[in-house]
Amino acid sequence: MIQIQAPDGTIIQFPDGTDDATIDRVMRQAFAPNTATPEPDVPAERPQSQQLMDQYKQAEAAGDYETADRLLREASYAATQDGTAPDSVAFNPATGRMEDMDLRQGRGRLDAAAQGLGQGVSFGTMDEVVGGLYGMTGPGTYEQNRDYALASMRSDLASARENHPVIAYGSEIGGGALSSIGGATALGVRAAPTLGGRVAQGAAIGGAEGALYGFGTGEGVENRFSNAGRGALIGAGTGALSPIAIEGGRRAFDYALGGPIASARSAPSQVRASRAVQSAVDRSGRSLDEIDAALRQASIEGQPMYSVADATGYSGQRMLAGAARTPGDGRQQIIEHLASRQDGQARRIGGFLDEGLNAPRNTGNLPVIPGNNPADFTGMTAEQVRGRLTGARGRAADVAYDAARQGAGPVDVRGALAAIDDRIGPMQGSGVTGDGIDATLSRYRSRLASQPGGEAYQGASSVELSDFDRVLGVKQSIQDDIGAAVRAGRNNEARELGRISAQLDEALESASPAYRQANDDFARSSRVIDQIDAGSAATRPSARVDNTLSSYNALSMDEQAAFRSGYADPIMGRLENAAPGVNNARPLLSEGSRAELGAMARDPELLQRQITRENDMFRTANAASGGSMTADNLADEADISSLSANPVINLLSGRWGAAASQLGDAALNAISGRNTATREEIARLLMSGDVRGAVAPAVQRQIQNAKSSAVVEALMRSMERVGNPY
Repeated sequence: MIQIQAPDGTIIQFPDGTDDATIDRVMRQAFAPNTATPEPDVPAERPQSQQLMDQYKQAEAAGDYETADRLLREASYAATQDGTAPDSVAFNPATGRMEDMDLRQGRGRLDAAAQGLGQGVSFGTMDEVVGGLYGMTGPGTYEQNRDYALASMRSDLASARENHPVIAYGSEIGGGALSSIGGATALGVRAAPTLGGRVAQGAAIGGAEGALYGFGTGEGVENRFSNAGRGALIGAGTGALSPIAIEGGRRAFDYALGGPIASARSAPSQVRASRAVQSAVDRSGRSLDEIDAALRQASIEGQPMYSVADATGYSGQRMLAGAARTPGDGRQQIIEHLASRQDGQARRIGGFLDEGLNAPRNTGNLPVIPGNNPADFTGMTAEQVRGRLTGARGRAADVAYDAARQGAGPVDVRGALAAIDDRIGPMQGSGVTGDGIDATLSRYRSRLASQPGGEAYQGASSVELSDFDRVLGVKQSIQDDIGAAVRAGRNNEARELGRISAQLDEALESASPAYRQANDDFARSSRVIDQIDAGSAATRPSARVDNTLSSYNALSMDEQAAFRSGYADPIMGRLENAAPGVNNARPLLSEGSRAELGAMARDPELLQRQITRENDMFRTANAASGGSMTADNLADEADISSLSANPVINLLSGRWGAAASQLGDAALNAISGRNTATREEIARLLMSGDVRGAVAPAVQRQIQNAKSSAVVEALMRSMERVGNPY
């Protein structure tokens, strides 16, 4: 029974279940203000709502809470009727109270947002968490408090989803994405660089998140694990498909709008050009760090012209070749740059060989020339090296032989005379003319001895030369004749004279101990000089690599220096005379040349890198301008066609093929977004030596895309979880 007191003190009763409209109509009549004009000395009656509030306070003070609650309901209703309540305040029959409807509506939205956000962030466990906390802090037992909090939280969430579905579900999806991104950041998970990697990564993350959400929203052990399994499967599928959908949408937009927009711009697209270079880096099979290190090392090692196209190998070379064979202003710049670089190849390789083979290293026993290291043969031909070593040998010999003359005793030349007589003795007095060597030997015999003794020594059968200086002079003359005979190919004469020279050497050494040392030094210097010719002979096609290496390794340090000079000289001569456009690096990359240069070069690995780079640069130039001229001719034809007539003129003139080609090229360029300026920018980046700067725009865009993709993927996974009740 509903009882309401009227202003005159009467009690109005309504049966239980009376509708609000009937109560409202009756109450309006009962609570209608008194319209009679009051007496002048009687103050105006206070509003009904205030009178009821006074009664409410009296009942509250008296402890009659039931009556106080009824009076408060009546006062609330009366305030909405007599105009004392604010405009936004209305009577809520469900609660029996006045409520600020604007505040109530706003609070409902905030509550819905908070409910959804908490549910999403906690992976569906917010009600359990709040229930557990209230279970430990509430007035009842843990189970009573927990069950009360669980029921209240779930009721509030259901009400929020029903009354404010967009806010509740939207905040829950956002909360799930927020927890996903935050968890990945805390665990140090970074987006995979490739689409395949992101698919696998998304499947793993989605499966884990789905399992957690399914477990958190379940009831009981069996149901929780069942939900976790379904959540893991559905979450893994969603996580795997999300990167594909995002990338597909991005590419579709790029092809539908990005390409035409970029083509309409006259300026180059830095991102597209950079992305092209990055694709060349990816296809090369080398990491960005490896290519960057290779370019830096090339610059340090004397090849700053080594470019991104060279370091990326076939992929970069073919991409640059495509730009070089496409009509446009950049075509000429590419070809001229590559041709100019190739023209200096022979000079650069020659410098590398000179530095690697002729530069000074630990000097052995070569005579020291004041102010000049004889082992430093850089920038010298083999003949210049020979002249330097011969001069050093002569100066050292003059000093050594002068010392040998001091205190020298008589020289016994009988051994040399015996050797001469063994050769020409049988012919003396026979009347038979011997060969040319006989005359030469007879001449030297007459310089060493006289038969008979002569006027000064009458009666003596023979007079022999014993003065050290004179005998040394004879020996040196014989040595000169030996050299002339060798050069003329008179090997027999050289051999016979060598026997006499050896006998005189023994006699001179016996007469002066210092002569032996001088002789040894001279012979050692001569052997060094002889290695110049040996090194030159090692470069002939008939020379065997194994023989060259074994001979070189058996030489002394000084002899190896001379050998290297002779070895480098003919190679550098061929480089100087090489025809333009020839790959001078390729012969030096053969297995034999690698082995020989590896044994002789001061820094074999450095020299090998330099030669390999020169080969790479030749291949780049050859890919752009070498090979068949068909592509160049087609490019020329397209260039002339674009200048002479546009597609409309060609169509009107009946040149259907030319018009179709021009329209096709224009459509392809518009779709791809690679206008002329962008293609020229790609070529410029490929010919630069800064690979990080070249790919920086693409990397930056990739980082931005990865960040945005991570957010969208997290939202998609969260949307699946929230929309799927498992």
